Amino acid sequence: MSQFYGYKTALDSAVFNFYGDPASIAPGPLNTGKAPVETVATLDYDDVRDDMGALIATLIYVEYPKDAWPHPRRGDQVTLNGETWRVHALERDTGTTLMVEVQR
Repeated sequence: MSQFYGYKTALDSAVFNFYGDPASIAPGPLNTGKAPVETVATLDYDDVRDDMGALIATLIYVEYPKDAWPHPRRGDQVTLNGETWRVHALERDTGTTLMVEVQR
């Protein structure tokens, strides 16, 4: 038996804290009936370039803990760093965090 055999269980049960800026997530027109949630989130920009290196678009993402707002819908509003962003699409679900594409 390997000395690392029990590490998988320990890592699966480990809780990693999510650090970011204070944020508020509020329901949009498709997600009614919920109250706004206070959480932490990070804002990230990703440039999309063509083969020649010319900028085509800049995608903006907000990543936050999944427990805070587990089912984002198009139109939900994320207030972060004094700006309000509208959820456009779910980009990635890692199981513990969600990354959503946002627009102004």
